[in-house]
Amino acid sequence: MSMMNISLSKIKAGRNIQNDCWIILMVICFSVLIYGLIESFSVQYNDIPPSILGYRMYVVHGNSMEPTIMNGSLIIVKEKEVERIQIDEIITYLCHRSQEPCTTHRVVGIEKWINGSESEVGFVTMGDANRVKDPVLVQSCKVIGVVKHIIKPNHMRIISQWLRTTVKLTIFFIFILFWARIHSKKSF
Repeated sequence: MSMMNISLSKIKAGRNIQNDCWIILMVICFSVLIYGLIESFSVQYNDIPPSILGYRMYVVHGNSMEPTIMNGSLIIVKEKEVERIQIDEIITYLCHRSQEPCTTHRVVGIEKWINGSESEVGFVTMGDANRVKDPVLVQSCKVIGVVKHIIKPNHMRIISQWLRTTVKLTIFFIFILFWARIHSKKSF
């Protein structure tokens, strides 16, 4: 009789672990789904991806920052107080032109001026591949953040292949868990 109690307690413990894994997996899947919906909504309506802990991701379209940032690179941009931005940092900012939502260029100068009673900061920017500075000063209110990480296109391919494999394995793993959960209910 005591052997049967031990077996039942092991089964219950196994079920608890299985339930916990199932709940964690569902929370992760739900979080990814919610993030995807928020990102698609925000990009569609205001061209700025959502911030996660102060970080945003962008794919670079253009050659103005080569060789530092290649066309097709993924950049991770961190929000930063504009007063702390320094010369030689690479910033992403809302664009002056209507065809592109934002631009990523290097800060080559900082200008301060008084606008009424308030002091304003503006940034002189230039693409690494460009020979001249950008014609318009970037206002501090247009700055999204500073580039913290650059993932080059060839690394993106490796990550993409890894994700495809990982997604397939995750789907397979979810299927196995789901199947095991259904069959464990039938046996009791």
